[in-house]
Amino acid sequence: MASLFCFGFMRPATTVEKDEAAAARAAQEAADCAAAAREKNEKFATASARAQAGLPVVPKQSQTTAARKKRKQREAAKKAKPPRKPDFDAADPDKKESKKAADVEKETHYTDERGRKRRLKKIRSIAAPSGTVGAGDARVFSPTEKELIIEQAKKMAKVQVGSKPDYAGVARELQRLHPTLFGRGAPGMQDGGIGRQVVRQIVTRAPKGEVSDARGRPPALPQACLLMIMAAFTSVVSVRATLVSAPMLQPIAIAIIISAGHGGLLHEGRKRRGVFVCSVNFIRELIKERGWKNVRPCGDTRKVPDNYVTLRWLMVLRLAYFVLVHSIPHELCLNGDHTGIMFTLAKGKMWITKAMHESKDKSVNNHGEKRQFTVLATTSAAGQMLPHQVVVAGKTAESLPKFGKFKISLNGMNTNKV
Repeated sequence: MASLFCFGFMRPATTVEKDEAAAARAAQEAADCAAAAREKNEKFATASARAQAGLPVVPKQSQTTAARKKRKQREAAKKAKPPRKPDFDAADPDKKESKKAADVEKETHYTDERGRKRRLKKIRSIAAPSGTVGAGDARVFSPTEKELIIEQAKKMAKVQVGSKPDYAGVARELQRLHPTLFGRGAPGMQDGGIGRQVVRQIVTRAPKGEVSDARGRPPALPQACLLMIMAAFTSVVSVRATLVSAPMLQPIAIAIIISAGHGGLLHEGRKRRGVFVCSVNFIRELIKERGWKNVRPCGDTRKVPDNYVTLRWLMVLRLAYFVLVHSIPHELCLNGDHTGIMFTLAKGKMWITKAMHESKDKSVNNHGEKRQFTVLATTSAAGQMLPHQVVVAGKTAESLPKFGKFKISLNGMNTNKV
C-alpha cells in the first residue's frame, strides 16, 4: 500500500514540473489581462462613437417577449377605450348645463365611464417657501418651527439604534416632510436646506428653556417692570419732539427700575455672567424684540385730505364771492407764502415704535425748521410781484445781514424766543 501511494497517486512533483506550472499560470493571467484591456478599449471606443453621433452612451436593452406582449395589450386596450363625452355642448341647448367652478371645487365624488361613483382625490398645492430671515440672511426660527424640529428628533430617537443622536438624519427627514420650511429654497437656507449643525443647536438648547435676553439665564427684570419701561419709551417717542436714541432712553429705564422697587438688581460697570447691567445694548435688544426700528427721520408727513379738490374749489368760490360783493380791487387781492432758508439741519438716526414703522411714519416735529431767516414772497391778482420780505431773528446786531433796510418788531423784542 505504501509503494502504491509513493509510485502512483502521491508522487511528489519535480522542480521542472513546478516551473512549467508557474509559467502556464503567468501566461494565462497575462492573456486574461490583455483580453480585459481589449474589451475595455472596445467599450470606450463604442461609447465615444455613440456620443459623437448623438446617441445615448449606453444602448437601450431589449425587453423580453412577455414584456413586449403586455405593452402591446395595454396600448390596444387604450385605443379601444371610447373617448369621454362632455356633459355640456354649447351647440346643443337640450343637454344639461355644465357645473360652475365653485360647485366643482366642492364636489367630493364623481361618476366614471361605467356609471360607478368614485371618490375624488384631494389635490394639495405646494405652498411657497416661508420663514423669517434676520441679520446677515440668517434664518430665525419661530417657536412653532423649533417645536417641529424637536418633535422630529424625539420621534427618530425612539427607533434609533445606538445612543449617539443622528442629527443629519433628522435634518434630511425635515427637508422631506416640510420642504417649504426647511428644504432647498427656503428663506435663510442657502446650502440646500437645514443642516445637522442647526438641528443640533436647537435640540441641545431645548432643555435649557427659552431665554429672551440671550444671556444664558431668565430675564433679569420682572415682566411688569419691562411693560412699564416700554410704555414710557412709547410715550416719549410718540411725541416726536426730537431724535430719540438708545442712550437717551437709558436714564428713563434706570429711573423706572428704581421707582418700581427693583434698584437692587442694578449693577455698575460692564455686564458679566450673572450680573444685570441696564446698558445701552440691553435697551437696544429690548426695543428690537418689540419690533422697533432705527431709521433716519424726515419732515412732517401729514397729507392733504381726500376731498382736497372740493375744498380748494370752495375756497376759490368764497374768495370770488367776497371780491364781487365788496368790489375789492385786484391789486389788493394778495397771495403770499413764506419759505425758510435753512442752514443747520439735524442729522443722525432715531428709534421709532413698531406701529410707526408699519405706517411708514418717520416724522419729527419742527424737523428741518432750524433756519436763519425767512423769505416772504407775495403776488397780487393783477399780476404784480411785490418786493420780498426777509424776516430775521436775533439778540444782537451781528445776527442781522449787512445790507437792506430793517424794521424792528416789538413783538420780537418782548419775547424770549430767539
